[in-house]
Amino acid sequence: MATTMEKMEQSKLNSDFMPPKIPRLKSSNTTATATTSSSETTTSTNTNTNKNTFIHPSLQPGCPLPVHQNIGVSTRNPLNNTLLVTAANIQFYPLLQNWEYYAQLHGYKWVVLCMDTKLYDLISHTGRAILLPPDRQDGQIAHYRTRRYTKLVCSKVLMVVYLLQQCGSASPGSDPLAILFSDTDLVIKRDFLPHDLGAMIRSGFYDYLYQDEFLRSPPRPRQMLCAGGGGRRTKRRKNFFGNTGFYFLRPTAGMVRVLQETLAQCEEDGQERNDQELFWNVMNEEIRSRRIQHCREYNNINNNNNTVVVNASEKKPEICCLDPYYYRTGQHKPENSSEPYIVHANFVSGMKNKTELLADFVDGWSLPPPYE
Repeated sequence: MATTMEKMEQSKLNSDFMPPKIPRLKSSNTTATATTSSSETTTSTNTNTNKNTFIHPSLQPGCPLPVHQNIGVSTRNPLNNTLLVTAANIQFYPLLQNWEYYAQLHGYKWVVLCMDTKLYDLISHTGRAILLPPDRQDGQIAHYRTRRYTKLVCSKVLMVVYLLQQCGSASPGSDPLAILFSDTDLVIKRDFLPHDLGAMIRSGFYDYLYQDEFLRSPPRPRQMLCAGGGGRRTKRRKNFFGNTGFYFLRPTAGMVRVLQETLAQCEEDGQERNDQELFWNVMNEEIRSRRIQHCREYNNINNNNNTVVVNASEKKPEICCLDPYYYRTGQHKPENSSEPYIVHANFVSGMKNKTELLADFVDGWSLPPPYE
């Protein structure tokens, strides 16, 4: 039988403890210990020995070892119990390299969900790699609005669910694991932890923070047209719609419900809508039913460092958009390239187009171009 330490060293997940069916999320005070097949036991190639391995006291023993080693997001300005997660397959390795270059500049820590064995074998020595189960692996480029694409992007949601389930919290008194997810086709140009994102996470008021998908980035900060204050949404665009390639998520009951329903729809036969469409269909129904509340706006700014100040006397909003002036999609080029904290190349496809957008918008490409 595998020891507790051996279980924690299992970064390569197999179908024995990640069944093809969608797992139900367990409550944060339920122990979920991973088990291994007697015929197939795979271990990380991390060079750390068991004796010197850091085990985070607030995480459950079934949690993959890279999570224990990289929780906290930053070595300089840590976010307790928050894990920075990105995902890629071997086709997007150059984007991953660029993403990691900027993450390292800011002193960040993270894990990589590897969608194929080639990428896992390439980066497993870093101690950050977690391999998807065999039935979810795909090392090829999947075309938009195909079943293959839906399965690939829904696998990211499934793995977030897995991390929340397996890691949870080690005791009823500790905070459960929260996820800060980022696609690799964006660049983190400035450290966002001293800015809005870090301030809003630390406030404890928000269960979900996201990038608005379609709103044109405003010419000035703090206009917050993406927030839900009555007329701030147009007649043509009645629903909220964010990009699921960059978000913060705290596993409250409402967010667990949204994730479970999204995954259920992902697995429906013939489903070609992607994770983003499915997630926001579910989320908007929760908002309309008043089970989840969207923020209306946040206008209080700390003049010392220009970050959001949360008014603790207000009713807690559960989800909120990030200021699109600072946290930009790739829809419109910023007038001042030094001001965005992130730029997401989500409105173009193909490696060459994405790298050129990041380079052109904010000088955000660190590798020799071009990548086809």
